[in-house]
Amino acid sequence: MTIKITFPNLEVASSAFQLLMPIENLHAWLKDLNGQFVFTSDLFAQRFGFDAASKLVGLSDHDLAPPYLANRYIEDDQ
Repeated sequence: MTIKITFPNLEVASSAFQLLMPIENLHAWLKDLNGQFVFTSDLFAQRFGFDAASKLVGLSDHDLAPPYLANRYIEDDQ
């Protein structure tokens, strides 16, 4: 299940995201308006072969997935 939420600013988004982190088996991510990852859960990062969520900060879907999937993810974000 995917839930899309828009936040008024990064501070509110960060606070909300941190509340989710204790949830086990959570694939969670937060992107800015340019489609770059701002926060991700460790599990989401591991899904793409990264050992830490912080390594995805500043990357986009095109950095993680083949073009046909990245384009679909971007369309889903709209």
